[in-house]
Amino acid sequence: MRVNRYTHLGKKEKDSIVIQLKDIVFIHALCVKNKKEMIDSAQVDDDPLAKILADLEEVPTCPETDTSDVTLELSNRFPPKLTKIEKKKNLKSETIDAAIKVMQKLPGFTGNTFLEVFVRMKLHLKKMGETDLAQEVQNVIANLQNLAKYALISSDDGYNGFLVDIQQELIARTRRRGEQMKEIDRLTAAIQDLKEQGADLEKKIKEFEDYLVAIRNKLTQNFQAKTKVFSYKQLTKKGQNIIVIQLSQKLKLVKSNLQSHKQASKISLSKDLLRG
Repeated sequence: MRVNRYTHLGKKEKDSIVIQLKDIVFIHALCVKNKKEMIDSAQVDDDPLAKILADLEEVPTCPETDTSDVTLELSNRFPPKLTKIEKKKNLKSETIDAAIKVMQKLPGFTGNTFLEVFVRMKLHLKKMGETDLAQEVQNVIANLQNLAKYALISSDDGYNGFLVDIQQELIARTRRRGEQMKEIDRLTAAIQDLKEQGADLEKKIKEFEDYLVAIRNKLTQNFQAKTKVFSYKQLTKKGQNIIVIQLSQKLKLVKSNLQSHKQASKISLSKDLLRG
């Protein structure tokens, strides 16, 4: 289960759930019906659930026979509230990540200090008309100034100390990358084992099916169908009356059809004689 730590890194689609439409309507109706019980009246303004319930409109209609599914993307409507210290730490992590991206896009720039390198980048981009990328560089510079104001980094050496933080982050990413590769190797080996086990199971299933076919062929090899002739007396014995009745009814029907055919023939013959 250690691979779960890395699954989000390769995930491209957003988190989502698949739910039936009638279930959504059912939950909607429950929320509307129990709205008062679900809301904390003492903290209405700060209660995220209260804001969600306030936005609920009338319950839509949905037939019980409707089994259609819908896919809903999950997103956090209410971002977590961070303390000032947490915001400052996040700002530092964001600045490190932004600086790495800028340096990957713009390699080759040099300078005596970290700030000088980014200032040269910004001037070059403005000269070339790359306003969007120039704004990214400016954002890094502005974040560096804020971090210095928060005393999280020093500006005395032109933010050269910030390079140490970037190097540590790159080392950590390399280490995480190595761990991911090890997990990929383990998963690859596990998949190969599963394939081999699957092939072995399919082989055993085929052998068992062949065994059943051989047994069936052996049992039916010398099989001969047996027939038995019943006499009229045997058919009239107890338990065979139904067969006799059915045969009698069929004989009567045949006899009736023959009589009708004979009568029709006589009438036709009489008509022919009269005409003659």
